[in-house]
Amino acid sequence: MSALQIKIIQLQFLVLATATSTHCFSQENISNEMLELSISGHCISYPNTWEPDTSGSMGSVFFLHSPLLDEEDQFSENINLVVQNLPKKGMKSSAYLDLTLKGIKTYLTDYTIIENKKTKKNGKQCYVLEYAGSMNDFELHFLQYIWVQKDKVQILTFTAQGHSFEYYRLLATQIMESMKSKC
Repeated sequence: MSALQIKIIQLQFLVLATATSTHCFSQENISNEMLELSISGHCISYPNTWEPDTSGSMGSVFFLHSPLLDEEDQFSENINLVVQNLPKKGMKSSAYLDLTLKGIKTYLTDYTIIENKKTKKNGKQCYVLEYAGSMNDFELHFLQYIWVQKDKVQILTFTAQGHSFEYYRLLATQIMESMKSKC
């Protein structure tokens, strides 16, 4: 694996593993109202209780942070989008997926690949990758949609603590499925 490929995988995992958040929690005024974020040709719907971050932190296009559930909650579940150049021009999507799977081994301990399938999302070929493992004293669970188009890759990721993943799964999937590129 080249140094460039390793750096790209490192950046991807830094974005994925945003572990703690300073967002305030609130159990009141939770509603089903959805808002829409439109940035850099990407649109996504999200609950009005979630906080968008479009600062570009950690190479992301955006982050959407869930509210903390209570005073003891130290992790803000999040959805983020990263768009990167492929490590190698003309790289096939299957080769990129192989790099991603190798990267998981590098950054997570006690990891498990739960799902790895090719499908279509928004009319484009997409890999759906679900995995879990330990990082920085957190048990994390990830759901990723990975699109490879020309010489770019789009990675849409939901990250949750392991014990919260199922609680958020339906909502996170709804948010992720709402994402459109070139809107």
